Amino acid sequence: MRTPRRFPLVAGIVLSLMAWLVVAPAPTGAATAAKHRSDKASAGGYDWHTLMDADVIAGTPGNVVIRYVAGRAVTNGVLRIVVPTRAWPTPLYAEEALYENKPPGAFSVRPALATPEGLLPETTRPEGSTCAPVAAGSWSVSQLRRAQVITVRNVTCAAGQELSIRMEGVQAPNRPRTYAFGLVMKSPGSPARTSVAKVRVVPEPQTQLVVTVPQEAQAGVPFDVIVFAIGPDGLPDADYRGAVSIWDPADCTLTPRGRGVAHQFTADDGGHTRISTTLSIIATHQLHVYDIGRKAIEGVSAPFDIVPPPPDSIICPVSYH
Repeated sequence: MRTPRRFPLVAGIVLSLMAWLVVAPAPTGAATAAKHRSDKASAGGYDWHTLMDADVIAGTPGNVVIRYVAGRAVTNGVLRIVVPTRAWPTPLYAEEALYENKPPGAFSVRPALATPEGLLPETTRPEGSTCAPVAAGSWSVSQLRRAQVITVRNVTCAAGQELSIRMEGVQAPNRPRTYAFGLVMKSPGSPARTSVAKVRVVPEPQTQLVVTVPQEAQAGVPFDVIVFAIGPDGLPDADYRGAVSIWDPADCTLTPRGRGVAHQFTADDGGHTRISTTLSIIATHQLHVYDIGRKAIEGVSAPFDIVPPPPDSIICPVSYH
């Protein structure tokens, strides 16, 4: 009986080393005795709207971010990331800048060279914690027998700085589990440094959020958002205990801010709650509410309008006879 083929961590490292041996020069050994911190790698789902981590749902197209943190300084290095095609079958191709509505498999590197539209904001990292900009056209993808290899050249990072590679619309594995991507960093005069980025793929959640808002609300005036946690039976899930956040793409002044907890569900909620919030931009809005711990649990409100507040006083014309 044949043993099912899998992609454990060891396989990811082996594939990485295979890719490196094919295309990389031999290390010089000059720095082999140098003491240094280990590189760190991580991977996960990514929400392009909020620029925050999100779950990757098994069997669906999703967005994946791979993060590489330099344990020691890198100057003009080459980073290679191995993506197993059996688990992640979408063909990949490089983009200079990655925005919404790109075809499946587009990937970009952050930080990247500025474009006429400007860089996407790197709000998830403090200033000075990302690597130096990577020159345009310095990332590519190549095919191996059972993997695709993303190559990023001209990488310069101080110790502790981060480089991220973001893939959009890649088909996730059908089986929920943790998967691995192998990473190899090679800088001139130094031996290759290997690491592994792990990403968790989760099943489709059984509970979803339903968001109810008024048809309109006044700018700068608090109003209530009603959030229901709905179970698979279509009824409020009284056992739901998630911490939810609110985000609105049309208004950066949203209160509470989308990166904080708007409400922590408890047994007293019975699967629904009211959250008071305020918007200031006079426009049509849609509120996004999502579970901070399980990003696949989310809901979007119907469109509604934020209108100007009434004038402070109304002066009526007076007629004397």
